[in-house]
Amino acid sequence: MISKFQISHKWKKFGWILLIPSLVLGPFNVYYEFEPEFLSVRVFAIFNEVIIFSNPEDGPLRFITNNILDELLAIGVIAGALIIILSRETDEDEYIRLMRQEAMFWAFIVNSILLLLMVCFIYGMSFLHVMIFNLFTPLILFVLRFQYVLYRSRHKAEAQ
Repeated sequence: MISKFQISHKWKKFGWILLIPSLVLGPFNVYYEFEPEFLSVRVFAIFNEVIIFSNPEDGPLRFITNNILDELLAIGVIAGALIIILSRETDEDEYIRLMRQEAMFWAFIVNSILLLLMVCFIYGMSFLHVMIFNLFTPLILFVLRFQYVLYRSRHKAEAQ
């Protein structure tokens, strides 16, 4: 049975092409503040930290100059992970759908436990970085868990 939310298996490679470079460059961008000049462009901001302290007459809706590398990397992680998650396997069946469901539940539980630990032990501005990374951890945990369970299942089947 094919879920109405799944897409063709052919998209999975494109998802990996988006996800892997974004995952590698994301932390590099955050910690080393790498901002290529050509990515500094004028964008429409609904809300921006500069707006908080600006004149009330300016209002929150306006154009600002911003380096969009971090937004592009976030889009790469989210879109790449979603494409991988939604891509059918070549041999999609009920067992694989069950593995998907269990991987999603596992990712939710592990993410919740990690978040609980971070709330208890990380403070100040470091917590902001944790929350930024926590935006992506459910997707990443699901992709990693599902790919691992799928690999283990296929490896086990080949051994028999």
